[in-house]
Amino acid sequence: MDKKTTMLSLIDDCGSKWDCVVVFGTMSDKHYRIGGQWKRMVDSRRIHPGSYMIIGSPMPENHKIVYFSTRRL
Repeated sequence: MDKKTTMLSLIDDCGSKWDCVVVFGTMSDKHYRIGGQWKRMVDSRRIHPGSYMIIGSPMPENHKIVYFSTRRL
């Protein structure tokens, strides 16, 4: 992801697709914000503090689709 703003499709372990927008901060701040369907995905998958995500891309050159599953501690 080499742009300041990019679209990203997250596909969960149930096969649901969530279209998100990633906005990167400045290089000195090194932060980012995720919008689009992110909040809806977090609510639907019941992701809370203490949960973590395992993420992966199907191919090294394809960074627009990311697969993930969640685990709770």
